[in-house]
Amino acid sequence: DPDKENTMRVFIAEKPALGQVIAEALGTVIRKDGYF
Repeated sequence: DPDKENTMRVFIAEKPALGQVIAEALGTVIRKDGYF
């Protein structure tokens, strides 16, 4: 869904610290699930 992706990008651009936290949380979940 490009629209949703764009919304997230804008949201992260406006709140870089929060975006970083979200990215780290997602990265942790992905590693835990063994996708990396």
